[in-house]
Amino acid sequence: MKRSSGILLNIFLILFGFTAVFFSFEGNQKLLVSLLDDLTGGEKEFVEMSYFMGDDLTYHNGRYFSWDGERISYLDHNSATLWSRTFLFDEPNLKIEGGRIAVFNKEGEIYVYNSEGKEVFTIDMEDKIFDARILDGDVGVHLKNDKGETIIVYGPDGTEKLRNEYSDEIPLGYWKDEKGELKFSVIDTADGEILSKLYSENEQEPIFSVVDELILKTFSYGNGSIILTDEGIKLFKSNEIKWERDFPLIKDVAVDGTDIYVLYGDNLEVLDKTGQTIKKLTNPVEYKGLHNHGRYVIMYGNRDIEALRDGEIICSNSTGGRIKGLTSQFNDLIITMEEGVSVMRIKDAEKKEQEDEQ
Repeated sequence: MKRSSGILLNIFLILFGFTAVFFSFEGNQKLLVSLLDDLTGGEKEFVEMSYFMGDDLTYHNGRYFSWDGERISYLDHNSATLWSRTFLFDEPNLKIEGGRIAVFNKEGEIYVYNSEGKEVFTIDMEDKIFDARILDGDVGVHLKNDKGETIIVYGPDGTEKLRNEYSDEIPLGYWKDEKGELKFSVIDTADGEILSKLYSENEQEPIFSVVDELILKTFSYGNGSIILTDEGIKLFKSNEIKWERDFPLIKDVAVDGTDIYVLYGDNLEVLDKTGQTIKKLTNPVEYKGLHNHGRYVIMYGNRDIEALRDGEIICSNSTGGRIKGLTSQFNDLIITMEEGVSVMRIKDAEKKEQEDEQ
């Protein structure tokens, strides 16, 4: 009997460990959200599950980080401090994503911690740090000096994975796409015109170039990519542009299956895989961004949010504070505001009413 109990316990621990690792990846979290969405139908609404009040907070798995300009603290849901670190150098800057913390200053010092407060690595660079960002566990650092600019990407343990140096070109941005591949947008003005180039981490030559447009970001789309510029979007596939659409005052793009959501001006347009419009909405209030949350696309403004599915508005809400950004953790929608953090879920309205009555 004891041997059987031990075997069952080992099986449980293995399954638990596999589940924890599986859902530590953002794509798998979104899959869970999608599966949960399919379990219920009917009218939906936003329901606030919890709210954390305070300036400069970042939510993380039921807990949150607090930053006062020189000290980072990790607190539980009751506001008890689990750990804290103080940085006394001049003008420290903070970046947090997925439980990875990077604190840096313009003079070249950067400290990277995990969510347990343990130092992962620290580097004192010779050049000034213009910016830094978290890239799915990696850390990207943008340096500047009199000779040009450099982008360095460090792995989770601080090992240098990539270094791009620019003397005649200007790096506009860098990011990881949904497949985890690093992309770089670079501006070249050597010939008296603005030439925007798109690079991949695995290619020495640009994979795409365009004149008089700025490449802002890419989104994976089937076997190709949607390229977002300051003028519109393009479907890039098999090393060529299949179609392109111009949108004035374009703000953001989201991909949901084969549907492409484009937010521009006071409009939201949904396109099919051929670039043709299948739905267009004119928004009564100003919206500034789009966010994928499971099978929903969330459109958000300064205070307003709307959830859309298949191009239809499912539910709306207005927050009490000014929205800074949105993230998703499992089926929770995390709304970071200037005054605090709201944790919301999209629930069946009838189920919500039954819960309130109880």
